[in-house]
Amino acid sequence: MATVTLYRTEQVARMEANGNIERMEIPYLVENVVSVAEGEIEALTAVKQAAPPKKGKLVLAYIEIEARESDSVYLVKAIYQKKELYDSHDNNAQTPYNASFDCGGGTRHIEKSLKQTRIIGDLNANNLINWNGKTGIDMDVRGLDLPTADIRESYTAMIRFGKLVDNAKYRRTLAQLVGKVNDRYFKGWQKGEVMYLGCSYSCELDKEWNKLIPVTFHFSIRPNETEVAIGGQTVDKEGFEYMWTISDTIVDRATGTPTAVITNAYKEQVAEYGNFFLLEIGD
Repeated sequence: MATVTLYRTEQVARMEANGNIERMEIPYLVENVVSVAEGEIEALTAVKQAAPPKKGKLVLAYIEIEARESDSVYLVKAIYQKKELYDSHDNNAQTPYNASFDCGGGTRHIEKSLKQTRIIGDLNANNLINWNGKTGIDMDVRGLDLPTADIRESYTAMIRFGKLVDNAKYRRTLAQLVGKVNDRYFKGWQKGEVMYLGCSYSCELDKEWNKLIPVTFHFSIRPNETEVAIGGQTVDKEGFEYMWTISDTIVDRATGTPTAVITNAYKEQVAEYGNFFLLEIGD
């Protein structure tokens, strides 16, 4: 069971010019989180149960994760605000209110066909595409670029103004996740199919602290593939994994006819995994 303790008993408060406290943050250290897949939810729930509903004239407005120290340890903040600010906005601020989907045309490079028919000649290309027919160091397989889906999705979510302009850790998280792929199910896509491309927002700096600001998040999608045939074997491939091969020729001693073959094949993880829950736009 998760245990919750005050984190360095540190509290951050914001005071208005008239001397009234308008906002307060209380950090908690959540340890012994059991769930790996839903550890964030477990940590948030533990703080919700432990944090007092009021601090003076302020009410508990929302709870957010400040940092993930490990799979079982989280730093979580309870945010307190004036009741009139809390009541004046929809509390479900992290639910996307707009989404867009664009499926255009892209390409992927392939070197081997699904079916090959030899029309003229004796050379056996063995399904390799645009082989130059040579052997040894002179061998070259150019392949071709095959049209494929190029999917883009965007989600616009309402994020609190105070979180955007006064929380450097959140903005740093938005930047650090760029170029990473989802480490778990996200927006209907499986692990490894979604790459986060970044986000954008603009707002006036004199808005209320609890004002909700539209932030648009952009993603690239490449569906996972199962049982991809390569070198006489099949392999499962995540969307943003990369596969490449080394080809060679085998010469028939009796006829002297060369046959092109794939001698080595590799699957690479080229993008780091990221926890897209930290974007706070739902799963």
